[in-house]
Amino acid sequence: MVKKYLMQISVFVMTLFFIPSWVKDWSPVANTNDLHKLIGGIENFDGSVTEWSLLARESLASNVTTNDLLQKFNRWEEQFPQFTWKRVQNQERLELIAIFSDPDKNYGETLHIVADLNETTLEGFTLYELKGTSWNQETKKIINQKGKFFPQWFNKSPIIFTCIKGELPDNMNIAAEKWAMDITESFGGQVIEQLREENFVSITAKSSEFGQFLQSEHEKFNLQIAIRKGMPGEKTSFTVGTPILTIEY
Repeated sequence: MVKKYLMQISVFVMTLFFIPSWVKDWSPVANTNDLHKLIGGIENFDGSVTEWSLLARESLASNVTTNDLLQKFNRWEEQFPQFTWKRVQNQERLELIAIFSDPDKNYGETLHIVADLNETTLEGFTLYELKGTSWNQETKKIINQKGKFFPQWFNKSPIIFTCIKGELPDNMNIAAEKWAMDITESFGGQVIEQLREENFVSITAKSSEFGQFLQSEHEKFNLQIAIRKGMPGEKTSFTVGTPILTIEY
């Protein structure tokens, strides 16, 4: 059921390890524009973004070797000196990690390569995360610039996950379900599954606005929305992502 994806909302390194078995289809080119679409859609409701995230993930090539990864690590360490580079290796696993943050521009990056060394051929993935806490014209430029490095970090086309979190106007006349349905419809979404609780609604939908899809037990989907209604005097919070939510709500 799609509902299990709604309940497992923290999608980080270990969860992303299994994502390829869910994937139905994805764009042949790394597309960072989905983040712009999500934010543009929320701005139409006078919503404010307090957190955004872009994740790119790709399985390691079947013929890659430990030496290949270490050579790549050394090359990237020279090519991207702004990152802090770290290598962790034992008999079972090799992890290559790069971290960078710019507090002045309110964003950070992490590049993470994980390889299981127990197999005759390496199994693992490359995971890149770009996230921030403010949104403006400069942020848009930064995201577009970072997307240009994808051909260096990935072998083909990674799976892209984009997600935003923030607040909607304080309007006690609009219920959480109404907010959720209005936002879904604004993206041309067809509801596949929804979960309702008191002052909380989450929706899984299918939208032609976004090119990547995941496959549930019966339906493919590519949009998830969570709305939590605040108490009187508090704003309503939202989390919206494609193809799934990757920011905890």
